[in-house]
Amino acid sequence: MKENEKKNIGTVGGYVFFILIGVLGSLAMIILLYWSLQLNTTLANFINNTKSEPIYLWTYIILTVVAILLFGLNISLLVYRIKKYGFPNLRSQTSTGLGSLFGVAASACPVCGSLILSAIGITAGLAAFPLQGLELKAASVVFLALPVHLTFRDLKRTNCGDSSCPPPKDISFGSKAIFINIAALLTIIVLGKYGWEMIKTDPLIAGIYTRSETTFTSNNKTSKQTTSQSETPLYDEVVKQVLSESGFQSKIVLGNAVLKLVQNGVIDRKKFENLYESRGGLPEELRLVFDEPKDQPILLTRENANYYINLLWPIGLSNYMSTNKNSPVNGTSLFNFASTGGWNLGKEQNGGAYFNKFEIVPLT
Repeated sequence: MKENEKKNIGTVGGYVFFILIGVLGSLAMIILLYWSLQLNTTLANFINNTKSEPIYLWTYIILTVVAILLFGLNISLLVYRIKKYGFPNLRSQTSTGLGSLFGVAASACPVCGSLILSAIGITAGLAAFPLQGLELKAASVVFLALPVHLTFRDLKRTNCGDSSCPPPKDISFGSKAIFINIAALLTIIVLGKYGWEMIKTDPLIAGIYTRSETTFTSNNKTSKQTTSQSETPLYDEVVKQVLSESGFQSKIVLGNAVLKLVQNGVIDRKKFENLYESRGGLPEELRLVFDEPKDQPILLTRENANYYINLLWPIGLSNYMSTNKNSPVNGTSLFNFASTGGWNLGKEQNGGAYFNKFEIVPLT
């Protein structure tokens, strides 16, 4: 009885291993597809470039998900086939590689080309295809589905029950099952961590990640001051010291900086105006800030400070300086800082996309 129980546990452990191998294969495929995508663009740009064509976008997403699942299933079935009956005819598995190749080649922005396709002479990238790469995605799914069918058919034929078929082997790993499964699980965790470190820098993911960790963003509305001076004398004294009732007269002028920000998409005028619509819109002094240069020096007051924060912030974010190339901000966490990822009043989902990109104000 104990021997049978051990055998059953070992068999269950074997099936768990095949499931983990499938998950590992799918995870590896996700990383490979994202690597291919980021050679050309980002998830945020891809969605922005294709969201006007929802049929294309959702077909692309569905085909990608199906390809990822099929790849994992193929790997799991292949390992199961090897464990139980030995190596199969490799010709039946050739299409798995072809499907993966097509899937990787198609994982690129349809309007910005693909380095992989360019390497084989298709310089226009996915735009060279009538359906902008959906053909490759569909081919990927077909080539990945084919070996699943062939492997199931092969397993059925191999399990014929007579001497003409190879005798099946025990798929369990015996007493080693738990250690093998733990090793497989740890591999999944390590690969998942690696994939997350890669994917979290994408503007779309970084924007979501940043918003979940950062409570202060440009969308935070200025709360109304409801406390009286008698209730918070220290606060009132600090405000008075920082911004006196008469305001702070600077020598800084915006000039045409805001116009350049709008022109380059760093400020989305509609988003900006919508932010302040519920507060009565922009103050009189800034009504034309998006239409003409502003040459008057900035007078910073308690009333207009919040507006100027959101006008000066994108200048500091996007303005080009040669020294910023070596800035610690300009690294793998570029899209995760509150000062970069927190800016979401531009065309891009994440302000990190604008860091050190445009000559708004000439600096060295």
